[in-house]
Amino acid sequence: IAYFPSESSMNLLKFKRKEILPPGLFLDIPEMPLKKNVIFYAGGLKKPYNLEPVLQAVENLNKIKVIKFHIFCRKNDLRFIEKWSDKEWLKIEHKNLYDLNFRPHISVISSDDSYQAIARSVKMLDYIRLGSPIIISDAYENSKFLKEYNIGLIAKPNDAKSFYLQLKKYFTDDTLSENLHMNVKKLQKSKELKWTTRCEKVLSDLGVMN
Repeated sequence: IAYFPSESSMNLLKFKRKEILPPGLFLDIPEMPLKKNVIFYAGGLKKPYNLEPVLQAVENLNKIKVIKFHIFCRKNDLRFIEKWSDKEWLKIEHKNLYDLNFRPHISVISSDDSYQAIARSVKMLDYIRLGSPIIISDAYENSKFLKEYNIGLIAKPNDAKSFYLQLKKYFTDDTLSENLHMNVKKLQKSKELKWTTRCEKVLSDLGVMN
């Protein structure tokens, strides 16, 4: 049996038996306090992660509202955003995602690589685990999942203006923000998305479970 993270990726290759097995949620869902007006990102800073349009968008947002951008990244990656390092609204720490002790107002996936179009991002599930809505660069599989459960916003890839407009809408519309947070909370409870359910499927496919 060959397992693929999405229908799009499964259709690219031929195997006698193929199954879809997307990334899942871990069982431990932390209860953390919400930090309003804080955008969060964890991961790499070079291409194809492409955080530059988000940084430009946040700078413009701060002309109308105080918005903080909190980043967890590797020390070696700092050189890719060095020109932004002295911004008052930017906080950078070299920590693991699981060290986060607050719930972000919204989290970011800005990658513009082709893989995002054919496979759901694991990071999207990590952010859902945190209880955070997500703003993403438009990519087929990620966008399809986000729209299905209504848990975030979609910006044009590598487009600072698009990120700015979507984030401005989010931070100036309390009803929108509250609804997206509520939808994420509902999704956290979905048995279908848990890694345990994924494992049960594999065991069933292999004939281990009756």
